[in-house]
Amino acid sequence: MGIVIKPFDVAHFGTGKGSSAADVHSIESFNLPTHFTLAGALRSEILRRKGKNPEDLGEYLNKKEYVDDYYDKLLYSPEIFGPYIVSEWALNSLNEEMFLPLPFNIYKISKKQEHRKGEEYIYAYWKKIDNNLITDLETGIEFLPWVRKKKRYEFQSGFLSLDSFKKYLMGVLDNEGKLEDNSIFEVNPIKMSRPGIKIKSETGTVEEGHLYFEEYVYFAYHEDDNNKEFYLYIESALEDELFSEDKKDGLMPLGGENRYVQYKQVEFSFKEKLDKVKEDVINAICEASPSKGEIYFNLVLLTPAYFKNGWKPEIPHVEIVGATLERPLKYSGWDMATNTPAPTRSFVRPGSIYLCRTKDKGILGDLYLSSISDEYSGLGLGIVVPGVPKIYKNKED
Repeated sequence: MGIVIKPFDVAHFGTGKGSSAADVHSIESFNLPTHFTLAGALRSEILRRKGKNPEDLGEYLNKKEYVDDYYDKLLYSPEIFGPYIVSEWALNSLNEEMFLPLPFNIYKISKKQEHRKGEEYIYAYWKKIDNNLITDLETGIEFLPWVRKKKRYEFQSGFLSLDSFKKYLMGVLDNEGKLEDNSIFEVNPIKMSRPGIKIKSETGTVEEGHLYFEEYVYFAYHEDDNNKEFYLYIESALEDELFSEDKKDGLMPLGGENRYVQYKQVEFSFKEKLDKVKEDVINAICEASPSKGEIYFNLVLLTPAYFKNGWKPEIPHVEIVGATLERPLKYSGWDMATNTPAPTRSFVRPGSIYLCRTKDKGILGDLYLSSISDEYSGLGLGIVVPGVPKIYKNKED
């Protein structure tokens, strides 16, 4: 089962950062809600449905006098999978209409570069670093993503359909590095800034020097001179608490200013769809490995992850020999116990790719749809899935 979320209005998903110029402050918003935001919304909705006050969770954290398994599940094990994008509210075919963050080894040609149709995107293969090349890379990194075309390519913040993603895992998505345009779904949500002012609680008048602009996100994007809507899809271990036999939908606040969204349960599970191709993916990885005894595989991050060592996870019996990453996602969240902002931390973004090496085939099955995050695994962070890597076989390639 899964949950589809449809906003009624613009939304604000605070990043915890902004910029200031003189007395004017600008507050930024993420394009999509974080796991922390989604977990908070689900917890509050579940408690409201049971006639309880969501603030009870903060009191429970402060008391620490007893253990409540139900509260612990809400707090520590929502296991949110997503958020991903669906383009249709009716959801006639989620296989075709569901989109995941684009893996970071798929690049888009720079707008300044000329290209023929069908060559706008490219799948960067891994290339072994020449031993004579001097770099400042961390010890153990042996491969870099490599594009043979003499053009400028850039990270693309797009999305890949579920069907295309399964082909990506199997190693059959691209044609010698080229990707068809229809494999990629470009969604750049429309944003706008609204002004606000701080009001003195004592007098109800304007506080001088406290003009600010807050960024809001429309769940819509531009395509062919038209605005098209999109919706969110998530899965969660809290679905049984949220839904009942006679109640499969509802309304709840999500994000800043408690703006309401509609949500409903759907007869679809992204995890189940990926689980069905698990054995095929593992066999394809083993068959594609260049040397006997050693298995090379991509490890694709499906949800953000926190690692104590920054960008690099520690996985027993697995070597990280290559990586393609974007800038970290910085987020602070909210401490319910103290009712104050939590410390800001850096998270590795979904879509990040690690090239891994192991001698144990069983590890592939253990990693499939499991969490490698050092913290917040119960929240659903750090979910990965292995896939077939594309590696140039010769130095001349």
